Amino acid sequence: HDQGGKAYKVVNDKNPNEYYVVENRQQEGWNKYIKSNGLLVTHVDYDETIWNYNIVNTYYYGYNDHERVTPICADNSKSEDDEYGDLYPYGGKNELTDNSRPAAEVYAGDYMGKPITDISNDNGVVTFTYMKGFFEKRVPQLLPTDSTQLSSTAFAAVWSSVPNVKSYTLQVDNAETLREFNLLLSEDMTKGKFLTENGKDIGGELDNYMANPGWTGSKLYTYADALRIGNASSTGELISPLVNLKKANKVSVEIDARSYETTSNVDLKIAVGERDTTVRLSNLTHTYTAVLDASGDVKVSLSTVLAKKRALISAIRIYAGDLTTMQKAPAEQGDADHRTITDIADTTQLVSQLTPGATYGYKVKAVYVDDTESQWSPLQSITLIETTGLEGIDASNAIVARGGSIVVTGAVNGQVFTLEGKAVSPVAPNRWQLAPGLYVVKAGKVARKLIVK
Repeated sequence: HDQGGKAYKVVNDKNPNEYYVVENRQQEGWNKYIKSNGLLVTHVDYDETIWNYNIVNTYYYGYNDHERVTPICADNSKSEDDEYGDLYPYGGKNELTDNSRPAAEVYAGDYMGKPITDISNDNGVVTFTYMKGFFEKRVPQLLPTDSTQLSSTAFAAVWSSVPNVKSYTLQVDNAETLREFNLLLSEDMTKGKFLTENGKDIGGELDNYMANPGWTGSKLYTYADALRIGNASSTGELISPLVNLKKANKVSVEIDARSYETTSNVDLKIAVGERDTTVRLSNLTHTYTAVLDASGDVKVSLSTVLAKKRALISAIRIYAGDLTTMQKAPAEQGDADHRTITDIADTTQLVSQLTPGATYGYKVKAVYVDDTESQWSPLQSITLIETTGLEGIDASNAIVARGGSIVVTGAVNGQVFTLEGKAVSPVAPNRWQLAPGLYVVKAGKVARKLIVK
């Protein structure tokens, strides 16, 4: 890319002098007059003698029997008449693998064996996935927390180790604020009747196709793995059932969508009442998120802006609150309610400076050696110890009765007695699991009666 982007080199393991050069080419600067935009893959087979003789792409008997620098064209044609199809993605071709057409062929051996997949080109930015699925990628699982590091403002998250990992990322959120990000409604149009029918007008019978009743709209059609909005002569609209935003003052709409067939510049309007925003769809499926001001009971609508400019919706998810605030993930950053910690090398992490007595939800994911990421682990919750307010006992030296147990935190050794004066044995240092009742607890020089409910 002549605007300062990176080019990548994919090397043939059987010959280090044979490789692919992968780069972004856009119709600007030196590349202004090329026929298309996208990912250029150039196959290079370097030989010093060939280069010195200046016969790189010239057949020369006894010296050179093939081209040494040549593009791998997405349309599988090197003709000057169809250079529009040279760059990826093109015509639905968005990968270069051992099994694609064209295939990732090499001269030393049969195939490169290093797939380049999920190629996309949006607004001058080219992305792709390298060697997807070529090594084991497991999701780390959260383990029971370390009780010795549980206090009023901190806890230690612990998770399982997984292979091929460069680091881990931990996300911690106050459970009170997580309620504002509840998923209210979800639809998946890649399954069910959408897979067996194509082109049927279902605007009047959406309840037979959608997972949630109450959807309405017009000019809506099945399309194999999606819901099509609009037709060649009219725009279309999809309207959600009524959803309640609870305490939130925003609604987030997340859709997996693409433009219809090869149509370009398809605008889709996302609206809630008088508020709306527009997203521009590409011809490959991407996830788009819109956040709008709203409160109470609302309906969400998706509508095309122009006839013929049709949209394909694969999935839609509606959340209460601003979903984008949950998607920020820089290094250790956040406050007492939201915390994201990245580049964790170990499988345990102490999270401190939290709100005493609050309940937190937390999850972890792996960052693999190829810079791809796992899914998040299932969400787990932890409730911190509350400050006591008892004379002589502070937050770091606390007596707490909670969930059928009594815990004494800090450096002091605690003791627990029944009202009859019988000592109760701890199940762990400074921790007792007790039946409901009244107990006497000693922590250092302080003794107090506490009720376990």
